[in-house]
Amino acid sequence: MKVVTPGEAVAAIPDGKLVVFPGGCADPSMFYDAFSADVERFSDLTVCSGLSWGDYRFLERGLGEHFHYLTWQASPKIRHLFTANDRRKVSFVPIRLSDLTRVVSRNGPIRPEVVVVQTSMPQDDATVSLGISVGPNQDFVESANIVIAEMNSNMPVMAGDSRVAMASIDLAIESSRPLANYDTGAPEPRDERIVEHVLSLIPDAAWVQFGVGAVPDRVLGRLAEISGANLYSGMLSQGLIRYLENAKHRPKVINGELAGNTSLYSFCDGNDTVEMHRTSLTHDPLKLAALPHFVSINSTVEIDLHGQS
Repeated sequence: MKVVTPGEAVAAIPDGKLVVFPGGCADPSMFYDAFSADVERFSDLTVCSGLSWGDYRFLERGLGEHFHYLTWQASPKIRHLFTANDRRKVSFVPIRLSDLTRVVSRNGPIRPEVVVVQTSMPQDDATVSLGISVGPNQDFVESANIVIAEMNSNMPVMAGDSRVAMASIDLAIESSRPLANYDTGAPEPRDERIVEHVLSLIPDAAWVQFGVGAVPDRVLGRLAEISGANLYSGMLSQGLIRYLENAKHRPKVINGELAGNTSLYSFCDGNDTVEMHRTSLTHDPLKLAALPHFVSINSTVEIDLHGQS
C-alpha cells in the first residue's frame, strides 16, 4: 500500500476502463474533489456505483463528455438525470442486490478494473476496516486490479467481515473529513400509527430486516418491545441505538450498511454486537428463507390496486 495525494490516486486510473465508487454513507470526498478537478484527463471512463447518501459531487463535471455513469440504484438526488434520459451520461442496470456481486465481478458481465473504498485508518493487525459500508465492497475489492482507499480517521472499526488487508490496497489517501450523514427527517403525525400497526405484526423472536425510510427507522427504534427480536438487514439507521440500549436480551445483529449520524457511528465503533457483512450474505435468499419468523419492513413510494409496491 502506497500513501498518495488524491490527485495521484486519480491519475492512476486508466482511461477506457470501469471504476466502482462506494455507495451508502461511504463518501470519499477528497478523492471525489480530485476526480472532478482532473476529469478532463478521461475520455472514455465508466463510473459505477449504487445508492449513495452523499452529494454525488463526482457527477458535477465531465458527465457525458469525459465519463459515463452506470448505476443499479437511482437515488432521488440523481433521478433528474434519468428523466432527461441522455444515454451519453447515464445508464441503469436492473439488478437484485442478491445478484450484484455476481454481475459486478472479475468474471461477470460488468468487470471492475478499479475500485474506490472508504476505510478506517490502519489497525495493528495490518488491516483497515470498511466501517459503516461493507455491503458489496469486500467482493468488489477482491475483483479489482487496482484498489484505492480513502482512509478516514472518523471511520469506525466494525466487527464481522469488515477488514481488508492493507496488502490488498494499492493506493491510499489520508482524510479526516466528517463522514456522510443520513437523516430520515421529522416524523409526520401518521407515522406513529403506522409504527404501532407494524409492531403488532412482528412475532416474538423474529429476525427482522429493515429498508430505507423514516417509518422503518422508527420501528427499529422501538423493536425492543418485541421479545427476543434479532436483526438481519442490508442497512440499519439511527434507530439501532435505541433498540440496542433497550433490548432485554443480547440481540444478534447482521448488517451490511450503517446510515445515520456521528452518534450512530461512534456507538457502533468497536461494538461486537453489530456485525457488518457482505451483500452476498445479507441478501442471500436461501439464508433469509431459513431464518425463523423472518419479517421484512420496507417503505414504498406507491401501491397499486393489486397491492403491489
